[in-house]
Amino acid sequence: MKKRKNSILAFLLCVVMILTLVGCSGKGAQTANENAAETTKAPETENAAEETKPSDAAAEAGKSEGGGNVHLYFMRHGKTILNTLDRVQGWCDSPLTDAGVQVAKNAAAGLADIKFDYAYSSDRLRAIETANIVLEANKATGPMEVIPVVGLREINFGKYEGELNGVMWGDVMEKLGLSNMEEFGKFMVAEEDATDKAFDTIAELDETGLAETSAECRERLMDSIDTIVKEVSAQGGGNVLIVGHGAAIVNILSNLSGEYVGELENASISEVEYANGEFKILSAGDTSYAEKGAKIRGEVSDEVVIYLTRHGKTLFNTMDRVQGWTDSPLTEAGVEVAEKLGGGLSDVKFASVYTSDLGRAVETADIVMKKNTASGDVPHTRLKKLREANYGSFEGGYNNDMAQAGADYLKMTVGELFSQPNALEVFYSALVEIDKSGDAESYGALCQRTYDALLTIAEESLNNGGGNVLVVSHGNAIMSILHQLGENAGEIANASVTKIIYKDGGFTVESINDTGYIGK
Repeated sequence: MKKRKNSILAFLLCVVMILTLVGCSGKGAQTANENAAETTKAPETENAAEETKPSDAAAEAGKSEGGGNVHLYFMRHGKTILNTLDRVQGWCDSPLTDAGVQVAKNAAAGLADIKFDYAYSSDRLRAIETANIVLEANKATGPMEVIPVVGLREINFGKYEGELNGVMWGDVMEKLGLSNMEEFGKFMVAEEDATDKAFDTIAELDETGLAETSAECRERLMDSIDTIVKEVSAQGGGNVLIVGHGAAIVNILSNLSGEYVGELENASISEVEYANGEFKILSAGDTSYAEKGAKIRGEVSDEVVIYLTRHGKTLFNTMDRVQGWTDSPLTEAGVEVAEKLGGGLSDVKFASVYTSDLGRAVETADIVMKKNTASGDVPHTRLKKLREANYGSFEGGYNNDMAQAGADYLKMTVGELFSQPNALEVFYSALVEIDKSGDAESYGALCQRTYDALLTIAEESLNNGGGNVLVVSHGNAIMSILHQLGENAGEIANASVTKIIYKDGGFTVESINDTGYIGK
């Protein structure tokens, strides 16, 4: 098979994650100021002086008017059950998944040579569990207890705790008079203090009175950090591990820098130096410690093997109706073939799963992974760029009618149209011209976005240690990817597998439209 080199060695992927814009604790929590001396005080054990004494180098290097310099290592906890279920998780809690434990262990291995003088965490189980994983693997620190701090909790979402994220943000959009996520995204970018307004809307919608406003959380969260650094600095300074939550850490960093710092991945590290009463951000969302740890633990590969599959047969497939951005559920036959595919892939250890955000692709991936016995709990990511082509006003109509309309516009028969070597490109161009809605997608646009999705998947997976990745998409979307890789494929069967290997910045197509896994 042919190989296409990636001409772009690096690219910027900007992700606006509303849930990570603000983080904090909720109303009624005991603040760090209320119990600062007790909450952040180093453990007074028999060997307290030995266990919590700052490193000599840090103490000597950091002497200043206000005490020793403090080097903060903020770490986001590993992935949890509620994260995996896409449910709201602020004050409510859930344990780390297997994948969450593994990424925490990777970060721990990467941090193993750093001597921590103190270790703090939110008082939530997921943060304490992550902190203990780090300390247990640390070779330089020695025995140390994690100091839980109530003030480092995630935001309190009140009545929405444990609810689906989609439900909560749907209510927020309705309250703000926004009809869809696109309008919400524009609101968050254009509106002044949009983040505060979004979270304050949650508090307004919460009849329990427990949900927290942005102003309340910022004050409490920064009080907690100020208390920690001042106490540590007064004792000579040193290295401090603080395990918290994504939104909370983003909030802290954004307050210190005056700018939104962006999304933080699970087990990422953000470093901040405190000296002479001033904070200086050294890094934000650094995943290199986890990547280093993965190599140390032997969990990293230099290649990504992509199992690109088409969803199972759907209701619209059965009716021979146009199904691009429109959606319909899997039929019984579609479920059955997805289950057979899952059986055929049951012994393949997948590091992650990516799907189109359309229901038929998500449903297929869920069925396949339920049959998988080798992977355990792995992250599932939905990408809009993996969608099928958009057929505009032809969506939901009959495929034959759409094909005939394209042929009529080009003044040829359907047979003549699809016998051409570049038939899809010609056909899609005709659809763009005759589509009354203006939404129909050109073949070039389809190819570009699906290839962008493939490249994103490959690069993200390689950065996370490589390995096998399940990707569920759609027939013509898969054909467009292969077109970009220099392969001209015929029809892609439901639940077939096209295997693509990414290594050294290039893609190699190993197999196309392989249905052998279905009957394996």
